[in-house]
Amino acid sequence: EIVQSWVSFGLLCTIQRVLAFTGRSSSAVEAKNASGTIVSPHLLEGGTEVQLLSDVMGVIRNICGNDDIKTAICQDGKTLPLLLINGMRQFRSVSSVQEHGCGIVAAMALRSVPNTQRMMAEYDVGKDIIAALRCHPANSKVQRQGALAIRNLASRGDVAVKEALIDLGVEELLRNTTGQLPDSVEEAYAALRDLGFQVSMIHYTLDSDGKVIRGGTVQMSGEVKPKFRATFEPTNDIEGMISYQAARSNEEKY
Repeated sequence: EIVQSWVSFGLLCTIQRVLAFTGRSSSAVEAKNASGTIVSPHLLEGGTEVQLLSDVMGVIRNICGNDDIKTAICQDGKTLPLLLINGMRQFRSVSSVQEHGCGIVAAMALRSVPNTQRMMAEYDVGKDIIAALRCHPANSKVQRQGALAIRNLASRGDVAVKEALIDLGVEELLRNTTGQLPDSVEEAYAALRDLGFQVSMIHYTLDSDGKVIRGGTVQMSGEVKPKFRATFEPTNDIEGMISYQAARSNEEKY
């Protein structure tokens, strides 16, 4: 109710203005830079306008927890293009922008076939997710949100969506980059699984001395099962496993 009241008071219009502003500011700096003028520090990573962009994208990511609002944002024809063009595509090297962008796509695709189809068919968001993963191979936050985005797109997309993601080289990234980080391995597993690849995951535990012990291989399959849960839920069977404790707001719930 609080989020809906914010929207009713013009939150989305404010968001669109900020996204448009960051785009104009960046274009002006690029023009000056091409003519030899010193680049404004406000548009460097960590600068005020980039920080503003990152903060606004964080707001979008949070309000996308509401299904009605995320669909309105995805379908309005304004917010998502601005977010992609002035955000993810303009600041590839800024990890916070890429993390929020991937998180927004993951949230919009969650439980929504129409959003998934539009994001892939009209905006080709798969390329933006892959670019984020490639630009930030060691950043577990970007990798986790990117894998969640791929998983949710694959889960709600048709065959064409899955094939488009596969053609972008997503398998290699998920197996050799995202899947190698402890904080994103489960998301990589879920994404590969829902894309239809044969995949297995190995659990690791800690012994009494704090040393890592490799456990058994679990959940191997080459088929996409309906209603497959994106990640493992914590249980007594996997206590002590090296795992993340981050919030799971973008997970599929059944």
